[in-house]
Amino acid sequence: MSEPTNLSPIDETWNRDAATFGDMLARDVAFGDIQLPGFPPVVLRVQQLLADENTDIHDIAEAISLEPELAMLVLRMANAAAFNPSGIQARDLRMGVQRVGTRMVRAAALAMVVQRLRSAEEMRPLRDRLGALWRRGVTVGSLAKAVAQKTRIAPADSGLLIGLLHVVGRLYVLARMHAMPHLFEQDGIPERLLERWSETVTGVLLLKWEVPREFCEAIENFQRRWETADDEQGPAGLGDVLMVSQLLADLMPPSRADYLDQMQLAQVCLLHEPLLVRLNLDREACSDAIHTALEEVQQLRALFGA
Repeated sequence: MSEPTNLSPIDETWNRDAATFGDMLARDVAFGDIQLPGFPPVVLRVQQLLADENTDIHDIAEAISLEPELAMLVLRMANAAAFNPSGIQARDLRMGVQRVGTRMVRAAALAMVVQRLRSAEEMRPLRDRLGALWRRGVTVGSLAKAVAQKTRIAPADSGLLIGLLHVVGRLYVLARMHAMPHLFEQDGIPERLLERWSETVTGVLLLKWEVPREFCEAIENFQRRWETADDEQGPAGLGDVLMVSQLLADLMPPSRADYLDQMQLAQVCLLHEPLLVRLNLDREACSDAIHTALEEVQQLRALFGA
């Protein structure tokens, strides 16, 4: 016999509110009415240009120039040590776009949108939560960049971009909660809603932004790979880079001066050995990736407003 499921009036209210919020998101998804608040039309135009194989650097630079904030960010990135090992300064936007590449132009556009989202007055109560999500994206991205460099499974900037993109659904869902602030008054409700809806919302957003298929598929599949038997796994790909970067992000020390717990790292590597074998990584390589990411994560957080 099942136990009685009598709910208190408070529990019933929270369940009802969570269901109402879910219905609202379901409508957003059904009608494709999903966009991060404050997403400027020029950014969508830039995303469309990036998706067009016939677009040249001049067209992209011209579109970016219509948004001074974005243009400044692209130039800052182009002249930052993380993207400019030669130390030669990019003096104009066209040179900046050429140096950072189209993937990092997408990253810059996303960073600008997230900064505007967080600075919006109506988002003031959610600023800390939004900031924590975005910092997680930058941290995972910095690790994915290091892992991609080490494994050569994907270009390094693909690793950084996928780390940033994988949190966009959570950012949207969290931002939508500002209309129902009382959802935050009960522990666990926001987290469950984020888990329930973020994957679906991320897929819709990436399609709307015309993000290349490789990123859409990697983000869509990386969570499902945990549930797939080892002998059913295909060759390693960008989704695996994202997966291992998620694991390493939980171990990443706050700064270069802090100690990396090698015992915890060894346990994670043992627990997820099939994943690491697919990527041809061992504990030492994972440790190296963490320390490589620590070398530039603060710089990336400053660039991307995290």
